[in-house]
Amino acid sequence: MRWPDIDAYISSFKELLRLTDYTAGNNESTNLFLHGLPRSIATEVMKLPLPAGYKEMKQKAIDATRSSQIIQSMFGTQGNF
Repeated sequence: MRWPDIDAYISSFKELLRLTDYTAGNNESTNLFLHGLPRSIATEVMKLPLPAGYKEMKQKAIDATRSSQIIQSMFGTQGNF
């Protein structure tokens, strides 16, 4: 994922799944989705409660990215995203 474009990442990921005949939500595709996120976002996604499935993981990634953008705009860049 290119920071902070979570929407483009999700779109590209869905297209890659379609091209490769992977199913969104199986363990392999879920792991691929998670590994494509910046570490700071993946860490937020995997905080308890753990997401129950791909849809929740995707929403947590969107929420974590939006929150990080707000914090970054308030305090400036203080780390790698």
